[in-house]
Amino acid sequence: MSRIEQTPTSAKVDALQEWRNKSYNTIKDAINQGGNHLLPILMTLGKTWSAGNLPADDDVDYPLTVFTKQIDTREQIEEYAIEAGLEPENIKRLPVFNRWCPTAKGEHDGKEVSGMDLKWSELMAELQRQLVPPSIIHEFMGDKIPCQHDGKCEYSAACDFDAEDYELLIGHPVHANILSYVEERAVLFDEDAGGAFEYTVSQSVYTAAISTFLEHHSDIDAGSKNDLIRADDEQREEWIEIIMDRELLVDPDIGYSNQGGRADSPLLTLAVLNGKPVENDEVTDTGLRRTEIGKKVLLHDEGKDRDEPSVTIRNPPEALTSAWAAIAMDGTPTPEIWEGRLGRELDYDEDFMTDEERAEFVRDTLGYKITQLTEETTAFSAKAKNVSRWKFNGYLHEISEHHDRMVPTITSLQAKKSIIHGKYVDNKELHLGKVRSHSELEDETLLAVLGSLHPGNRAIQQLAALDGYAIESNGKYGVDKSYGEIGDRYYHHMVHSEVAQAIFRAGRKDDIAGADIYVYTACIPDWIPRKVVSKRPQKWSDKIEETKRVLKNNESVSKAEIQEKTGNGERTVRKHLYTLRDLNAVDSITGFNGKKEWFDTGIDTLNPHGHFRIHPEN
Repeated sequence: MSRIEQTPTSAKVDALQEWRNKSYNTIKDAINQGGNHLLPILMTLGKTWSAGNLPADDDVDYPLTVFTKQIDTREQIEEYAIEAGLEPENIKRLPVFNRWCPTAKGEHDGKEVSGMDLKWSELMAELQRQLVPPSIIHEFMGDKIPCQHDGKCEYSAACDFDAEDYELLIGHPVHANILSYVEERAVLFDEDAGGAFEYTVSQSVYTAAISTFLEHHSDIDAGSKNDLIRADDEQREEWIEIIMDRELLVDPDIGYSNQGGRADSPLLTLAVLNGKPVENDEVTDTGLRRTEIGKKVLLHDEGKDRDEPSVTIRNPPEALTSAWAAIAMDGTPTPEIWEGRLGRELDYDEDFMTDEERAEFVRDTLGYKITQLTEETTAFSAKAKNVSRWKFNGYLHEISEHHDRMVPTITSLQAKKSIIHGKYVDNKELHLGKVRSHSELEDETLLAVLGSLHPGNRAIQQLAALDGYAIESNGKYGVDKSYGEIGDRYYHHMVHSEVAQAIFRAGRKDDIAGADIYVYTACIPDWIPRKVVSKRPQKWSDKIEETKRVLKNNESVSKAEIQEKTGNGERTVRKHLYTLRDLNAVDSITGFNGKKEWFDTGIDTLNPHGHFRIHPEN
């Protein structure tokens, strides 16, 4: 049963605090040491608390800048800092473009954008996605942008401050591109920055952008993407040199002045012109072509099978080179991905917590009782068609009945919308792909994680290719799927680590002794301790449903009568009766005529979806 009423023992509280102290001191040491670090600090170990408290620590020698994607986490960091004794006037939450700029917020969407079929807020979002900083947008557009018709934009005014006046700056990872926010400061990234420094452009969009760019460059004798692809090596080298000689590789004038144009069209053009196949000793992927321009990485995917062509641009924050320290904190880190996204080598402190210590911490300190409901099924659930409705709902019914409550559930968004029955689930928003840094379920003592997200082979290959690795699947399915030693790091980052992040959403409050967590996928990192249910669920067949109906509709009935009423054979009916008896749903007595009579003792209490086991056999 659930352990909702339990409270943690003093030994558990002491063990948790000991690890949190180690986490705090490890971060502090990295700050004072300087340089670039990746700290594998597990969820629940106080990364956010440390980020708020360190600026008030007299032993910290440098001002801090903390970047996190979640707004509520930024608010929490500020609260922690004030509680630790930092004066509010020494704290600055950095202005966010689409929350401060009236044009970006959509307040001027009713006004026409000259020569473009876009709303003003859409144009602002597009220019920012195309690597044009908000400050440059305002500077370039001047009084053409509605928020500057009557003077300085509210966003620009909010950015007009001296960062040196603040001990703590708090913002979104994209703020790492702004020199004054990071220069000679210790910079903390709280959890994975995700897509803050990379984005993908679809074929139709980059094709149109390249055509528009070429229309305005008569010195490049090409009119389309296909002309670039067909060019010989000599032409390519000449055109690459022309583009590289430009003053700007991200030009806001192209993104604003030309229909179909994009500010990043010079980069898109270079991606098609200059990309070299991604390869290593064993694999060459001629369809993924990679270009490096300084720290920037351009990846042209020419398309494969059903996967459409695209261009991905990774733009690490160059301003970070001016920081005293850049420290990434992540409970499930993949060093190669962090280094690629930040554009620098990181000192990875893999000894901070060994896998054995992690397992002990999860089991004994957090008190997580994790049950893996399948030993072989990966349950990739991103697409509803891949999900067995009866299995997901069957497990939720069984868990709900056992714990006598609705079940906090994390699964794919599609599964939540179209597969999961609402009578089982009491949280609507959190889903796989949206779990990192979320605390909505932190006081829950029960959780079901159903399925895992597999983004597709090509997405995993693209992520690896951005770092220069060519990988391929072994073609197998389920737990046998592999992309090789290097490729599995990216596979596990996108699939297994996301499941781990989901598991750690529950039971995080200090006054909670633990949590019962059920996971229906085998895609779980090896270091997470759990017991495994080996028996597969069994769906009720139409024939056993007929047997159940006969038993419910009669006070008692013989096996022969069931055969007659259902048309099922003797062996089939006998198997049904023994199965239902093992589940305490029917029983039998011997009548006066010496024949065995069967009767209903709890058919209505059975799981309506089938026979499910949520407890390991040992």
